[in-house]
Amino acid sequence: MKNLKPFIFLLVVFAIVLSACNKNVHKIVDDPDLPIIGLKNFDDLVVPDDFDWRMIMNSTNTLKDGGFHPGNYHYYPESGYSTLAFEDLWPAKGDYDFNDLVVEYQFRTATDTNNYITEIIGTFIVRAAGAGTKNAFGFELYGLDTAGFIVSGSDLLGSSYISTTDGWEDGQEHPVVIVTDDVTREMPLWSNTQGYHTTHVAPAVYTINITPRAGVYIDLDDFLVNMDNFNPFLIIDFENEGRGREVHKIDYPPTNLADPSFFGQHDDYSSTGSTASLFGASYYRTYKNFPWVLEIPSTVMVPTVDNSVFAYPTEKSDINWAYLHFAEWAESGGVDFGSHPTQWWVNTTSGYRNSLNIYVP
Repeated sequence: MKNLKPFIFLLVVFAIVLSACNKNVHKIVDDPDLPIIGLKNFDDLVVPDDFDWRMIMNSTNTLKDGGFHPGNYHYYPESGYSTLAFEDLWPAKGDYDFNDLVVEYQFRTATDTNNYITEIIGTFIVRAAGAGTKNAFGFELYGLDTAGFIVSGSDLLGSSYISTTDGWEDGQEHPVVIVTDDVTREMPLWSNTQGYHTTHVAPAVYTINITPRAGVYIDLDDFLVNMDNFNPFLIIDFENEGRGREVHKIDYPPTNLADPSFFGQHDDYSSTGSTASLFGASYYRTYKNFPWVLEIPSTVMVPTVDNSVFAYPTEKSDINWAYLHFAEWAESGGVDFGSHPTQWWVNTTSGYRNSLNIYVP
């Protein structure tokens, strides 16, 4: 049997090389702790360039504990992490610097050979907390049956009056997860925004695990996290104001526990209640279509400490001072300066941005 081991080893390596034919390939170094398809202690492993490194890498560009885990993984966003940038003075525009909470996110849904969901993992990387209040962060998932799943990983104080059952927030019509009821436990006030008493700290990472109960089988065709069912939000000044003051992406509705009395106040031009029946519901926008939450897509597959997806404005710098075509993009409903190469937040040529008002780590 021992004499067969070298032969079996060569067959496996040959199969890997054969699968990489007609492709650009590169090598990874020998790592005895990386049990890729059961092989250890080899000098060179040829890997196709289109190999999905998300399966074995974590958020710091290092190998995950336990190495390679074969399975079917489905990602949202598909092309990498996206950034959520919040302005926390809603319903007023405030300083409009969009650095009160800057968080990158990606969901990974794993399925078995029968296409049943085995786990949903949401990774949230907080880059900045340029706020003077203690804010909370959470998200809503439409279409997922909370009775079939358990949530873990939330950062909630034991004294918090956010009530949860199996990790889901109670009192909600749709599934809601509070990732943290106080971002400042991991990211001090004014973190990573430059100026105004800024502190510089490493990004904070939250990992939310959503797993099916024993005996529950949910087909991926019946639920997959996407832009239609993922509704992230900030709870503003949770410590002093409580649970009700939510701010969401433009036209994404509040949860059941939000306080509707804020709509229509100050700069908010939402259409709710009787006005919604006449003009259709709209949420979290000014009369010029300016939002309070930005979502910036990215192709950054694995962000690192120094590899932020979105270069957000410095503290007290209106985003219009940093990105010179933001207003045109917002007022046009995302049409003007919204596509590459004219994209307002990507283009670095003259006339698109003022680097003096953009945060540099």
